Amino acid sequence: MSRLPRFAVLLCFAPLAGATAPAVMARLPLRFEANQGQAPASARYTARAGSYTLQLTPAGPSVTLGSHRVDISLVGGNRAPRMEALEPLEARTDYFIGRREQWRTNVPSFAKVRYASVYPSIDAVFHGDRNRLEYDFVLKPGADPRQIRQAGDGERVIAAVHNPPAQRSLLGA
Repeated sequence: MSRLPRFAVLLCFAPLAGATAPAVMARLPLRFEANQGQAPASARYTARAGSYTLQLTPAGPSVTLGSHRVDISLVGGNRAPRMEALEPLEARTDYFIGRREQWRTNVPSFAKVRYASVYPSIDAVFHGDRNRLEYDFVLKPGADPRQIRQAGDGERVIAAVHNPPAQRSLLGA
């Protein structure tokens, strides 16, 4: 078994010295955790970065910024799209909260989550760029991008944030 000298270990953590937990979280890449009881039952996947939390539910994404929550829906879209985690990551998370039977360990993480067929021949793929949330609409040949219409309860909250947490783009498949 290899051992690192204490000095080397200290050098590894030196950039984090004196940093607050939110500051450290803001530097980590965005990842999506499978919900195994650590989040509300409606969420299939969750992601946290800096000032916001994202919950991906079958009804659509929900972003929480501080005390403000924004539920996003696709107008006229598939109300029950298949959700699929993509690109498994090595990172695992443990939650030791409450009584032992409430603990969650070895929670898997993923780089992306796809909502399949949100509109005919259109998928929505959520992913991160560092700690920023991004989502792409992936269009198959013949798909009509004019179908894509979004609605959100609380959109003014997102618009008021200096660095909005989400960007979107259209990609042809």
